[in-house]
Amino acid sequence: MPQSHNTMRIVDLDARHWTTALDFYHALNTAFGAPESYGSNVNCLLEMLVWDHAFPNSPQKISPPYTIRVHDSAALPTHILSEIDLLRNHLLKAREEFRARRGCDIEVTLDILP
Repeated sequence: MPQSHNTMRIVDLDARHWTTALDFYHALNTAFGAPESYGSNVNCLLEMLVWDHAFPNSPQKISPPYTIRVHDSAALPTHILSEIDLLRNHLLKAREEFRARRGCDIEVTLDILP
């Protein structure tokens, strides 16, 4: 189930060419194998990154534990950094809620690297 003793996976996202928050969402959706029609907002990402893994036959090609690393973010516009930080904060809250509901943790983190 979600709590795993597997090796921590690293999902690297290169932010050098992002000009909008949609570029961030697209990079995440692509990395996790989401269909093109998948939503591009915090709620959809939380569903994909946290909650979908609680069910068998989840369509994501990457299962926890994993760390998403956004690198080369130093030159990103403030609005994109704010969106990434928003997801990181909501991800922490979603993990807390997951622990409360399921009695175990789902090892999913988001790091923002310069």
